[in-house]
Amino acid sequence: MASRGFIELLRLADLARARKSGRRGGQEFDWQGVVFEIGGQRLVAPMGQVSEVLSMPEYTSLPLVKPWMLGIANIRGRLLPLTDLSHFCKYLVA
Repeated sequence: MASRGFIELLRLADLARARKSGRRGGQEFDWQGVVFEIGGQRLVAPMGQVSEVLSMPEYTSLPLVKPWMLGIANIRGRLLPLTDLSHFCKYLVA
């Protein structure tokens, strides 16, 4: 499965960083990440790149945007764009 290959690439990248920084090679480590599913495809993101996981917030739709753009949401005073990533990926392929 593709996610296993991606995790292996992340393990090798961490090993390369460890050798470059002078840590002992071959040292065991625990990789942490978040697994999620988009359009039936399982994906993984490293924990260092995930700031938080939210349920779908209330959002305001925007006029004249692509169909995959859901709108914007006010998350603790910051306006963040919301996209339907599954729809966006289908849009890229079409």
